[in-house]
Formats: sequence, structure tokens, C-alpha cells
Amino acid sequence: MGLTKRIVKEYTRQSRVSVQESDTIYDIFEKMKIFNVEDIPITNKESCLLGYINKSKLKKILKERLKQNLSIIRNTKIKNLDYQYDYPIALYPGMNLEEAYETMKCFKNKCLPVVELPWNKKITGFLWIEDINYILKERYFKVPV
Repeated sequence: MGLTKRIVKEYTRQSRVSVQESDTIYDIFEKMKIFNVEDIPITNKESCLLGYINKSKLKKILKERLKQNLSIIRNTKIKNLDYQYDYPIALYPGMNLEEAYETMKCFKNKCLPVVELPWNKKITGFLWIEDINYILKERYFKVPV
């Protein structure tokens, strides 16, 4: 089966690589560490995608705020940050795998959320680049004998 006939839905994982806007800065760093990611999606209570937060931007915010108090890491909620979320990057279940891979490489993401519909952006799962790398190797790196 060619890569263009494969769709994102077939490779979506259910792991929750996201944080809610009610989570703390500490929670963000913990999830980034657990999943080994630099960017993490931010959702509301209904699991709808609101945006992204990047580790380097988060560190910049902390540097400014830590002068005030160290407890800020454990107490500050994401929704209370004076920070505009990056535009949310999402994949759709019917998207072909090749387009999804190109999107992930372009934005340098190891993992992207898969959402139901563009207008509500409810997350149904996540696509990991490591789950589709073997398909790409099979298609592009096969040496004829």
C-alpha cells in the first residue's frame, strides 16, 4: 500500500500529550519531560485545542517572573500567563500520511494532535513521527537489488 493511500486515523495514538489551560507551569514541564517534546498543545476541559506552548518561550516567561517568587512554577495556571498561544497545528483523521509527515517535519514536531473538525478542534488522539518513520523508510529508502 502506498503512503498516499494511508490516512492519519490508522496511526493515531490515544496518549494525552497535552495540558489543560487550568494546569500549572510545573505540569507543562512535567508532561514535556515525560513525552520528550519541546512543544505541547493546550486544551480546554472538553479537549478542544486552544494553542501550543513552546519550551523556550515558557523558559523566557519564567525568567521574567521568577524574579518575583519561585512558587510561581507550582501556582501559576496556563490561562493566567500573559502570553499569546502559538497558532494550533493539528492533523485531521482523513488526511493522508504523507501530508501529515511533511507538516510534522516542517514544524519540527515529534507529535501532533489529531482533531475531529476544524471549528471545534476536539482532540481524538495524537500522531507520533516515530510511528510512521518505518513506512517512509520502506517507501523511500528501499534499494532495488
